[in-house]
Amino acid sequence: MREKVKAEILWVARLIPLKHPELPVETAKYLKDKGYQFHLNIVGGGVCESMVAELIERYGLQEWVSLCGIKKPEEVREYMEKADIFLMTSDRNEGWGAVINEAMNSGCAVVANHMIGSVPFLLQHGKNGLIYKDGRRQELFELTEKLVRDRDYCHMLGRNAYRTIAEEWNAEKAAERLCELCDRVFYSGKHPVPETGPGS
Repeated sequence: MREKVKAEILWVARLIPLKHPELPVETAKYLKDKGYQFHLNIVGGGVCESMVAELIERYGLQEWVSLCGIKKPEEVREYMEKADIFLMTSDRNEGWGAVINEAMNSGCAVVANHMIGSVPFLLQHGKNGLIYKDGRRQELFELTEKLVRDRDYCHMLGRNAYRTIAEEWNAEKAAERLCELCDRVFYSGKHPVPETGPGS
């Protein structure tokens, strides 16, 4: 169990518009204004980097938020292993969002936008993570606040997140699901490939 004075929050992605890197900074402002003890690491680089740096300065968050730049995969994993909370703020243009798998496998309590591709499959709200509706930033702020305020609840979600990946979304289970899908497609008679070749 991760008992620390400050809640460690992490955001990892390219700093581009569809990832909404302004949202973790605005979340940090909300938490700071409420007097919570926390630290946010923002890992990544991109076209929005200067905008994010300006927001951090404008809100006076230099002691609460670190702009860490681009890191190697193994370094990112180290950040995840130290974090309590992982924020995933991409919008509907995000695909699967594999970074959620990695954060859950590291035992982070994830707060994620409901439009991200993997969210309906990996996360169960209130059981192994928290989900906010796309565009509802206040909901993002308040769900993150709940995890910062209630550390036991945060750790419980993190443990359940780890179990989800370790027990339900490992390579063996993925292979089983693929085989089941292939069986269903084959035995349904709805083959994706025509039975006859071209010109027949």
